[in-house]
Amino acid sequence: MALDEHFPDHQLRQLGNDRDHDPREGGSSTTVSHLPPADGGRAAWLFLFGSFMIEMFIWGFPFSFGVLQDYYTNHKPISLHPAGVSAVGTTCSVRSVLLPHVPRLMVQGIMYLAAPLLFAVFQRWPHICRKSSPLGLAIVVVAIALSSFATSVWHLILTQGVLYAVGGGLLYYPVFLFIDEWFVQRKGFAYGVMWAGSGCGGLSGPLVINWGLSQYGHPKFLRGWAVALVSHV
Repeated sequence: MALDEHFPDHQLRQLGNDRDHDPREGGSSTTVSHLPPADGGRAAWLFLFGSFMIEMFIWGFPFSFGVLQDYYTNHKPISLHPAGVSAVGTTCSVRSVLLPHVPRLMVQGIMYLAAPLLFAVFQRWPHICRKSSPLGLAIVVVAIALSSFATSVWHLILTQGVLYAVGGGLLYYPVFLFIDEWFVQRKGFAYGVMWAGSGCGGLSGPLVINWGLSQYGHPKFLRGWAVALVSHV
């Protein structure tokens, strides 16, 4: 039976290190694990950099929604019926005017509320984490690209609100499980670096989005943002 079905990666790395110098083999060195080392090495630092980028892009966009909201309420076609536009980026009630059959819609809160469910699923079936992140990135990119064609507020709610939150959760939350495997002694440092990404995204996001909207308008800018997600995340 395969060891990786019962032990996390960092335990397998330690097992490999112990077996490399088994005294019963007369001092001979036998490599039994090809996993990269934890807490350091090129692969671990590249993973940490990727985690920082995911944090910055995935959370930087909704944290900067105030810029988009101001743009939508002052530019056509969204400005023709701007009621409820704040529901795209925040948790709120959107009754009758937007979605009459949904009494209360959680938009940005979806990413937070989905965390317990997703963590439970990933803990139960950890092998799906590798598939979840690429799928989540694809959903986020599609959500941003589709939102560039939006002509009313409910289009934005479904794309930048619901669809983006679902994809963002699938992309973001597996990173927590991967950090536990890549970093053991330096786990606190690794989480600090990753979470710094949301701060950088919240600081630079409004500046970049405001510049892009003023230069290119929301259709071109959002399509460019979708391309940036593919190339940087």
